[in-house]
Amino acid sequence: LLQLNSNDVDQVALDINAVNTTANIIDITADDVLTSGKALHIDINDAATTAVTPTYLHFDFDKDGVVGAGVTSTYTAFDIDMDDAATNNGSSTVTMTGLDIDIVSANAQGTLLNVGATINVKGADTNINLLLENTINDSSGANLRFLKDKGAAASDNDVVGVIEFNGDNDAQEEIQYAQIAVEVADASDGTEGGRLLLGVATHDGEMQFGLVLEDGDAEDEIDAI
Repeated sequence: LLQLNSNDVDQVALDINAVNTTANIIDITADDVLTSGKALHIDINDAATTAVTPTYLHFDFDKDGVVGAGVTSTYTAFDIDMDDAATNNGSSTVTMTGLDIDIVSANAQGTLLNVGATINVKGADTNINLLLENTINDSSGANLRFLKDKGAAASDNDVVGVIEFNGDNDAQEEIQYAQIAVEVADASDGTEGGRLLLGVATHDGEMQFGLVLEDGDAEDEIDAI
């Protein structure tokens, strides 16, 4: 319906200037027609061989207005609202994913660093980098899950997940001060067992695990090492 083709390196293909509006600036409605496609699709191919620092989707919000006394304002950069109000068949499976980030480096040459998300929050009286909230009226709580799915059979001592706690030393060098790790102690089908390791940096900055909780040699037995 709309095609923009701009081959000029210093020209903007689409410029929308909406001032003092309370309506939607861009409104996309797709009722019962989007079965496999995408409501908004951005396809970028970069063949650069020199140093580049592109940003493919940039959101810039500057609050320059002074909020009045007694006024409460709430700003949200990205709001994902997904609602399944249908009565699904009892044998059906429905999965809704609010945000799916997939970053893959196929070539292992060079020094590679892939970061799924960087959250930098600062300046307020209370700064919360990540808030997991469960608002369902039941006895369950917010859930944080680490999933290791290597596409093949698991092996003993596979690392399932790691939480690292890093900070600077007095030379402003980044040091890992603590670590929580989970491993597969026994990957055998029917006798699976896990291992939880709690470690801290010791006298020379080396990580050592001071507490290890591990699957025992009997059902419901846990060994503390």
